[in-house]
Amino acid sequence: MTTVSGLPAARAVAASSSGYYGISCAALLDGTVRCWGRGYGNTPVAVPGVTGVASITAGTLAFSDHVCVRLNDDGVRCWGSNNEGQLGTAGAAPPTARTPVTPRGLWRVTGVYAGGGHTCATQIDGAVFCWGSNRMGQVGDGTAESRDVPTPVIFPR
Repeated sequence: MTTVSGLPAARAVAASSSGYYGISCAALLDGTVRCWGRGYGNTPVAVPGVTGVASITAGTLAFSDHVCVRLNDDGVRCWGSNNEGQLGTAGAAPPTARTPVTPRGLWRVTGVYAGGGHTCATQIDGAVFCWGSNRMGQVGDGTAESRDVPTPVIFPR
């Protein structure tokens, strides 16, 4: 085990590893996030504009690493690669966003989960939304078309 120098007490850690494109982030006890690795360097760097973090997740796929957090106010912020639309901003975010962005159309999120090039979230009303890469149907909308906004998952009756 290696201790990461310069990192205060952490609540949770999320890491993505896709060869040499990996990134690691920690949600700290004070509600902020620090990341290191791809685009951040060798030591943890504070992610601007992210406070009140309740949970953190990271998605791994070559050239598609991204990180999302669920906030204490039930909001979501994401950053990193957006080449598959996995940040959920309807194209408003660049291909790689170092500044956190808010996925569109989510309400009272209870969980956020990052996958390889896609992201999913659950809401307090039980609704499930996914977005990003959909080549294998991982968005769950009955198509194989990638989505750049949170899209309701269709559950069979």
